[in-house]
Amino acid sequence: MPKYYAIPINNSNMYLPVRAAINPYGPDQNWCQSMPQVIGGADRMDEGPWPTLVREAHEESHGKITLDPAANATLVHKATVNNTANYFYQVANAQYNAAVVLPAATLQRRDYRETTGAVIVADMNNAPSATRIQLARYLVPLTGLAYTEAEYKDFFESQSLIAIWKVVNRFRGKTYSVEYNNKERKTD
Repeated sequence: MPKYYAIPINNSNMYLPVRAAINPYGPDQNWCQSMPQVIGGADRMDEGPWPTLVREAHEESHGKITLDPAANATLVHKATVNNTANYFYQVANAQYNAAVVLPAATLQRRDYRETTGAVIVADMNNAPSATRIQLARYLVPLTGLAYTEAEYKDFFESQSLIAIWKVVNRFRGKTYSVEYNNKERKTD
């Protein structure tokens, strides 16, 4: 079952949810907890990329990010992680409304607890694009949360950061191949 991910943008803004500390699907801590994350996940219902991304955007942003059905989704990165195909898309014309508050019963569902509900708004005009480490150093403090070096290292080595870096560079007019070197792959 493939996984689909989106990096929603609108003009120069990029919208990234913040990963929750506790994994809602098990007793352990979330991988990359407190870090900015791309939106997405497994195509659980064999629905295809777009319905998966729309559903995941609602869940992981707690309703704050809406993907426009007419939006242009561009594949920017793909990787195989743990024998699962992962596809990362840049999605234009995303709508963001920080004032959205979902009902408490909805927020108790596991699929809504993967993230904190916070969304960082990163201006790609200000985001450094020369290296991934510079980009990570710009994005992580925007969460406003404490983190460990291990969590930061996981984020830095993640396919998510590679995809985010490619989106920032595309915004700046640079292009990269969709696929990335196998030796850099890390579980997302």
